[in-house]
Amino acid sequence: MTIVWAGLSLGAVYALVALCLNITYSNTGIFNFAQPHFLMVGAFAGYELQNRWGVPLPLVLLGCAIIGGLVGYVEERLAIRTLGGSRGHTVLVTIIGFAVVLEGFIIVAWSTDPYTFKFMESAQALDLLGGRVLPIDLVLIALAFSLMILLVMIQRTKWGLAGSAATMDSDVARLRGINVERVTTGAFIAAGALAGAIGPLVGSKIGIVHSMGNNLVVLAFAALAVGGFGSYVGCILGGFITGLLQLATTYLFGNDLPLIILLAFLLVTLLLRPTGVLGARSLRSV
Repeated sequence: MTIVWAGLSLGAVYALVALCLNITYSNTGIFNFAQPHFLMVGAFAGYELQNRWGVPLPLVLLGCAIIGGLVGYVEERLAIRTLGGSRGHTVLVTIIGFAVVLEGFIIVAWSTDPYTFKFMESAQALDLLGGRVLPIDLVLIALAFSLMILLVMIQRTKWGLAGSAATMDSDVARLRGINVERVTTGAFIAAGALAGAIGPLVGSKIGIVHSMGNNLVVLAFAALAVGGFGSYVGCILGGFITGLLQLATTYLFGNDLPLIILLAFLLVTLLLRPTGVLGARSLRSV
Protein backbone atom coordinates (compact mmCIF):
# COMPACT_ATOMS: atom_id res chain seq x y z
CA MET A 1 0.00 0.00 0.00
CA THR A 2 2.96 2.30 0.54
CA ILE A 3 3.76 2.07 -3.17
CA VAL A 4 0.14 2.90 -3.98
CA TRP A 5 0.30 6.02 -1.82
CA ALA A 6 3.59 7.01 -3.47
CA GLY A 7 2.03 6.51 -6.91
CA LEU A 8 -1.04 8.53 -5.98
CA SER A 9 1.04 11.41 -4.63
CA LEU A 10 3.20 11.47 -7.75
CA GLY A 11 0.05 11.20 -9.84
CA ALA A 12 -1.37 14.19 -7.95
CA VAL A 13 1.62 16.25 -9.12
CA TYR A 14 0.97 15.25 -12.74
CA ALA A 15 -2.76 15.88 -12.29
CA LEU A 16 -2.14 19.39 -10.93
CA VAL A 17 0.02 20.29 -13.93
CA ALA A 18 -2.52 18.70 -16.28
CA LEU A 19 -5.28 20.82 -14.72
CA CYS A 20 -3.26 23.95 -15.53
CA LEU A 21 -2.68 22.71 -19.08
CA ASN A 22 -6.37 22.03 -19.47
CA ILE A 23 -7.37 25.58 -18.50
CA THR A 24 -5.72 27.04 -21.59
CA TYR A 25 -6.67 24.11 -23.81
CA SER A 26 -10.36 24.13 -22.85
CA ASN A 27 -10.72 27.90 -23.17
CA THR A 28 -8.46 28.68 -26.13
CA GLY A 29 -7.76 25.43 -27.98
CA ILE A 30 -4.03 26.03 -27.43
CA PHE A 31 -1.86 23.41 -25.77
CA ASN A 32 0.62 25.44 -23.74
CA PHE A 33 3.80 23.37 -23.50
CA ALA A 34 5.35 26.18 -21.43
CA GLN A 35 2.80 25.69 -18.63
CA PRO A 36 5.01 23.47 -16.43
CA HIS A 37 7.68 26.17 -16.67
CA PHE A 38 5.25 28.57 -14.94
CA LEU A 39 5.20 26.07 -12.08
CA MET A 40 9.01 26.10 -12.13
CA VAL A 41 9.05 29.90 -11.89
CA GLY A 42 6.60 29.73 -8.97
CA ALA A 43 8.75 27.15 -7.21
CA PHE A 44 11.90 29.28 -7.45
CA ALA A 45 9.99 32.42 -6.48
CA GLY A 46 8.57 30.59 -3.47
CA TYR A 47 12.04 29.45 -2.45
CA GLU A 48 13.31 33.02 -2.69
CA LEU A 49 10.41 34.49 -0.70
CA GLN A 50 10.65 31.84 2.01
CA ASN A 51 14.41 31.57 2.47
CA ARG A 52 15.64 35.08 1.76
CA TRP A 53 12.75 37.19 2.98
CA GLY A 54 11.07 34.87 5.51
CA VAL A 55 7.59 35.46 4.08
CA PRO A 56 4.78 33.35 5.66
CA LEU A 57 3.42 30.49 3.54
CA PRO A 58 0.03 32.07 2.64
CA LEU A 59 1.76 35.22 1.37
CA VAL A 60 4.34 33.08 -0.45
CA LEU A 61 1.60 31.27 -2.34
CA LEU A 62 -0.18 34.55 -3.08
CA GLY A 63 3.01 36.14 -4.34
CA CYS A 64 3.78 33.12 -6.53
CA ALA A 65 0.25 33.22 -7.94
CA ILE A 66 0.71 36.89 -8.89
CA ILE A 67 4.08 36.16 -10.50
CA GLY A 68 2.66 33.18 -12.38
CA GLY A 69 -0.29 35.24 -13.61
CA LEU A 70 2.06 37.95 -14.87
CA VAL A 71 4.17 35.37 -16.70
CA GLY A 72 1.02 33.97 -18.29
CA TYR A 73 -0.02 37.44 -19.40
CA VAL A 74 3.40 38.11 -20.92
CA GLU A 75 3.34 34.78 -22.78
CA GLU A 76 -0.10 35.44 -24.23
CA ARG A 77 0.95 38.90 -25.37
CA LEU A 78 4.31 37.91 -26.85
CA ALA A 79 3.92 34.30 -27.98
CA ILE A 80 0.21 34.20 -28.89
CA ARG A 81 -1.27 37.64 -29.55
CA THR A 82 1.55 38.75 -31.90
CA LEU A 83 0.69 35.90 -34.28
CA GLY A 84 -2.64 37.53 -35.07
CA GLY A 85 -4.82 34.51 -34.46
CA SER A 86 -2.54 32.03 -36.22
CA ARG A 87 -2.55 28.51 -34.81
CA GLY A 88 -0.80 25.21 -35.50
CA HIS A 89 2.96 24.82 -35.72
CA THR A 90 3.64 28.56 -35.49
CA VAL A 91 2.12 28.80 -32.02
CA LEU A 92 3.97 25.65 -30.97
CA VAL A 93 7.30 27.21 -31.95
CA THR A 94 6.68 30.47 -30.07
CA ILE A 95 5.43 28.64 -26.98
CA ILE A 96 8.47 26.37 -26.85
CA GLY A 97 10.67 29.42 -27.41
CA PHE A 98 9.03 31.13 -24.44
CA ALA A 99 9.65 28.02 -22.31
CA VAL A 100 13.33 28.06 -23.28
CA VAL A 101 13.57 31.73 -22.31
CA LEU A 102 12.03 31.00 -18.90
CA GLU A 103 14.44 28.15 -18.25
CA GLY A 104 17.37 30.30 -19.33
CA PHE A 105 16.25 33.04 -16.95
CA ILE A 106 16.09 30.53 -14.08
CA ILE A 107 19.60 29.27 -14.84
CA VAL A 108 21.02 32.80 -14.92
CA ALA A 109 19.22 33.84 -11.72
CA TRP A 110 19.62 30.66 -9.63
CA SER A 111 22.17 28.50 -11.51
CA THR A 112 21.62 24.77 -12.06
CA ASP A 113 21.84 23.83 -8.38
CA PRO A 114 18.85 22.05 -6.81
CA TYR A 115 16.87 23.77 -4.07
CA THR A 116 14.31 22.71 -1.50
CA PHE A 117 11.11 24.44 -0.42
CA LYS A 118 10.51 23.81 3.27
CA PHE A 119 6.91 22.71 3.68
CA MET A 120 5.99 19.98 6.17
CA GLU A 121 9.55 18.65 5.86
CA SER A 122 9.69 17.69 9.52
CA ALA A 123 6.29 15.95 9.51
CA GLN A 124 6.39 12.24 10.26
CA ALA A 125 4.99 9.61 7.91
CA LEU A 126 1.51 8.37 8.77
CA ASP A 127 0.13 4.83 8.85
CA LEU A 128 -2.95 4.90 6.63
CA LEU A 129 -4.89 1.98 5.14
CA GLY A 130 -2.00 -0.39 5.58
CA GLY A 131 0.69 1.84 4.11
CA ARG A 132 3.01 4.71 5.01
CA VAL A 133 2.28 8.14 3.57
CA LEU A 134 3.78 11.59 4.14
CA PRO A 135 1.48 14.51 5.02
CA ILE A 136 2.68 16.46 1.95
CA ASP A 137 1.41 13.58 -0.21
CA LEU A 138 -2.04 13.84 1.33
CA VAL A 139 -2.00 17.61 0.82
CA LEU A 140 -1.19 17.23 -2.88
CA ILE A 141 -3.86 14.56 -3.39
CA ALA A 142 -6.51 16.65 -1.60
CA LEU A 143 -5.43 19.77 -3.50
CA ALA A 144 -5.75 17.99 -6.85
CA PHE A 145 -9.30 16.89 -6.09
CA SER A 146 -10.28 20.30 -4.69
CA LEU A 147 -8.98 22.17 -7.74
CA MET A 148 -10.70 19.71 -10.07
CA ILE A 149 -14.06 20.37 -8.41
CA LEU A 150 -13.48 24.14 -8.49
CA LEU A 151 -12.52 24.15 -12.17
CA VAL A 152 -15.51 22.00 -13.13
CA MET A 153 -17.77 24.53 -11.43
CA ILE A 154 -16.02 27.48 -13.09
CA GLN A 155 -16.29 25.84 -16.51
CA ARG A 156 -20.08 25.96 -16.14
CA THR A 157 -20.08 29.70 -15.51
CA LYS A 158 -20.49 32.37 -18.18
CA TRP A 159 -16.72 32.73 -18.51
CA GLY A 160 -16.23 28.98 -18.88
CA LEU A 161 -18.96 28.66 -21.49
CA ALA A 162 -17.47 31.61 -23.39
CA GLY A 163 -14.11 29.84 -23.43
CA SER A 164 -15.66 26.64 -24.75
CA ALA A 165 -17.43 28.59 -27.49
CA ALA A 166 -14.22 30.39 -28.45
CA THR A 167 -12.41 27.06 -28.64
CA MET A 168 -14.98 25.44 -30.89
CA ASP A 169 -15.33 28.35 -33.34
CA SER A 170 -13.78 31.73 -32.56
CA ASP A 171 -15.52 33.50 -35.48
CA VAL A 172 -18.98 32.38 -34.41
CA ALA A 173 -18.11 33.25 -30.81
CA ARG A 174 -17.25 36.80 -31.88
CA LEU A 175 -20.57 37.07 -33.72
CA ARG A 176 -22.28 36.10 -30.48
CA GLY A 177 -20.57 39.00 -28.72
CA ILE A 178 -17.78 37.06 -26.99
CA ASN A 179 -14.49 38.89 -26.65
CA VAL A 180 -12.23 36.01 -27.71
CA GLU A 181 -9.01 37.94 -27.03
CA ARG A 182 -10.11 38.74 -23.49
CA VAL A 183 -11.07 35.11 -22.86
CA THR A 184 -7.67 33.96 -24.17
CA THR A 185 -5.79 36.44 -21.99
CA GLY A 186 -7.85 35.48 -18.95
CA ALA A 187 -7.19 31.78 -19.51
CA PHE A 188 -3.43 32.29 -19.70
CA ILE A 189 -3.44 34.50 -16.60
CA ALA A 190 -5.59 32.05 -14.63
CA ALA A 191 -3.51 29.02 -15.65
CA GLY A 192 -0.29 30.92 -14.90
CA ALA A 193 -1.52 32.04 -11.48
CA LEU A 194 -2.59 28.51 -10.55
CA ALA A 195 0.70 27.00 -11.74
CA GLY A 196 2.69 29.64 -9.89
CA ALA A 197 0.80 29.06 -6.65
CA ILE A 198 1.22 25.28 -6.66
CA GLY A 199 4.88 25.54 -7.70
CA PRO A 200 6.28 25.72 -4.15
CA LEU A 201 4.11 22.81 -2.98
CA VAL A 202 5.14 20.61 -5.89
CA GLY A 203 8.74 21.74 -5.38
CA SER A 204 8.62 20.56 -1.78
CA LYS A 205 7.69 17.10 -3.11
CA ILE A 206 9.97 16.63 -6.13
CA GLY A 207 12.62 19.28 -5.48
CA ILE A 208 13.28 22.58 -7.22
CA VAL A 209 15.62 22.50 -10.19
CA HIS A 210 15.91 24.35 -13.49
CA SER A 211 14.84 21.28 -15.48
CA MET A 212 11.63 20.57 -13.57
CA GLY A 213 9.52 22.20 -16.29
CA ASN A 214 10.95 19.89 -18.95
CA ASN A 215 10.63 16.89 -16.66
CA LEU A 216 6.96 17.58 -15.94
CA VAL A 217 5.73 18.50 -19.41
CA VAL A 218 5.95 14.97 -20.85
CA LEU A 219 4.32 13.27 -17.87
CA ALA A 220 1.65 15.96 -17.48
CA PHE A 221 0.84 15.66 -21.19
CA ALA A 222 0.56 11.90 -20.75
CA ALA A 223 -1.85 12.44 -17.85
CA LEU A 224 -3.98 14.84 -19.87
CA ALA A 225 -3.95 12.62 -22.96
CA VAL A 226 -4.87 9.48 -21.06
CA GLY A 227 -7.55 11.14 -18.94
CA GLY A 228 -9.06 13.14 -21.78
CA PHE A 229 -8.41 16.43 -23.52
CA GLY A 230 -10.82 19.07 -22.25
CA SER A 231 -11.89 17.11 -19.14
CA TYR A 232 -10.88 18.27 -15.68
CA VAL A 233 -12.05 14.98 -14.18
CA GLY A 234 -9.91 13.27 -16.82
CA CYS A 235 -6.88 15.20 -15.58
CA ILE A 236 -7.25 13.59 -12.16
CA LEU A 237 -7.87 10.14 -13.63
CA GLY A 238 -4.96 10.42 -16.06
CA GLY A 239 -2.64 11.82 -13.41
CA PHE A 240 -3.27 8.97 -11.00
CA ILE A 241 -2.98 6.34 -13.74
CA THR A 242 0.32 7.87 -14.87
CA GLY A 243 1.73 8.07 -11.35
CA LEU A 244 0.69 4.56 -10.38
CA LEU A 245 1.98 3.10 -13.65
CA GLN A 246 5.31 4.86 -13.25
CA LEU A 247 5.79 3.67 -9.66
CA ALA A 248 4.65 0.11 -10.44
CA THR A 249 6.98 -0.26 -13.40
CA THR A 250 9.85 1.26 -11.42
CA TYR A 251 9.26 -1.24 -8.63
CA LEU A 252 9.13 -4.17 -11.07
CA PHE A 253 11.74 -3.22 -13.68
CA GLY A 254 13.99 -0.57 -12.12
CA ASN A 255 14.60 2.93 -13.43
CA ASP A 256 15.32 2.16 -17.08
CA LEU A 257 11.94 1.03 -18.47
CA PRO A 258 9.16 3.07 -16.77
CA LEU A 259 9.23 5.99 -19.23
CA ILE A 260 9.27 3.65 -22.23
CA ILE A 261 6.35 1.65 -20.85
CA LEU A 262 4.44 4.82 -20.02
CA LEU A 263 4.90 6.24 -23.51
CA ALA A 264 3.85 2.91 -25.03
CA PHE A 265 0.72 2.97 -22.87
CA LEU A 266 0.06 6.55 -23.98
CA LEU A 267 0.45 5.56 -27.64
CA VAL A 268 -2.00 2.68 -27.29
CA THR A 269 -4.50 4.94 -25.50
CA LEU A 270 -4.34 7.58 -28.23
CA LEU A 271 -4.70 4.96 -30.95
CA LEU A 272 -7.78 3.44 -29.33
CA ARG A 273 -9.31 6.71 -28.12
CA PRO A 274 -7.61 9.86 -29.51
CA THR A 275 -9.42 12.20 -27.11
CA GLY A 276 -8.57 10.16 -24.02
CA VAL A 277 -10.80 8.21 -21.66
CA LEU A 278 -13.06 11.12 -20.68
CA GLY A 279 -12.19 13.58 -23.46
CA ALA A 280 -14.89 15.49 -25.31
CA ARG A 281 -15.19 14.41 -28.93
CA SER A 282 -15.97 17.94 -30.03
CA LEU A 283 -12.53 19.17 -29.00
CA ARG A 284 -9.54 18.80 -31.29
CA SER A 285 -6.96 16.24 -30.22
CA VAL A 286 -3.29 17.16 -30.21
